[in-house]
Amino acid sequence: MLQRRVKLAGGFTLVELLVVIAIIGVLVALLLPAVQAAREAARRNACTNNMKQIGLALHNFEGSQRSLPIGTTYTATTKSGEYGTWASQILPFLEQQAAYNRFNFRRPMWNRTPGSNNDQVAGETVLPVFTCVSDERSSEPILKQGRGESRLVAGGGTNNPAQAQGLWYTGSLGPTSPDGCSFCPEPAPSYCCRGCSFGTIATKPPNESCTSNVGDSSVGMFTRLPIGYKFSEVTDGLSQTIMFAETLPYHCIWNCVFCVNFPLSSTTVPINHMESDTGARDGAWPRACGFKSMHPSGANFAMGDASVHFLAEATDYRVVNELGTRAGGEAASIP
Repeated sequence: MLQRRVKLAGGFTLVELLVVIAIIGVLVALLLPAVQAAREAARRNACTNNMKQIGLALHNFEGSQRSLPIGTTYTATTKSGEYGTWASQILPFLEQQAAYNRFNFRRPMWNRTPGSNNDQVAGETVLPVFTCVSDERSSEPILKQGRGESRLVAGGGTNNPAQAQGLWYTGSLGPTSPDGCSFCPEPAPSYCCRGCSFGTIATKPPNESCTSNVGDSSVGMFTRLPIGYKFSEVTDGLSQTIMFAETLPYHCIWNCVFCVNFPLSSTTVPINHMESDTGARDGAWPRACGFKSMHPSGANFAMGDASVHFLAEATDYRVVNELGTRAGGEAASIP
């Protein structure tokens, strides 16, 4: 009787299977950082392009209005004047005329009078040009009212919106003196530890309290007063002066496109200082409003000539502050 031989198909042994799995694991471990780095490079380029657009818009604004956007004409004591921010003022130059037209600069954002064009629609208009996609929270750019991180304003507010588009880029006040003397190197430069001069529209006099914010002009390219500086006043050179840079709006209350005038930052706060203001008015606000980003190890800075440069968080503190002054006479250059 004939018997049929059946040839068994070969297969992987356990050792071979483990070797294959190990090889795949090694390849993933080698490729994943490269993929992540490529994605971050693309996100950083998108952020850079946003900043270049904003920089060009500021140049067009200055050419049209003969100065950069003013801080505000709003007065804290009389609660009168113009509302809005430097960012909202340049919307027409960013092809956002419709968003600009929705906002009535003579009314506070909380106004809900029927027929007013200053309604919630204006505040909640999503403006991708003001967001950085490296920050995962930028996928939900509308900040909400309340206390704590990721909030717009502490416990309500009289002049700011309940919800509004956050601002991932803020204008530069240059070096100021928030209540953060620990930031100052030794020996301390003249702009450090001289009391509080963060530069806001509050009415308290200098040195009354380091938790109060004093209205004054700045040495940077923006201020919170009704002053708009001209490019001709930037005698340190536009390519060597910080105009605006990145920040994290949910770290610092009132940091939105349509808030009164607050979205400005000081170069005194070190790059990527990740302190967050809880909204408890504990003096953290000036320190929380520094230049920072979710890019690894630094942040993008736009100079007065609209060029954009990445400054590492390890950049010399003195150099950053020297780049922050528009007419300080320092011989600083971009690292």
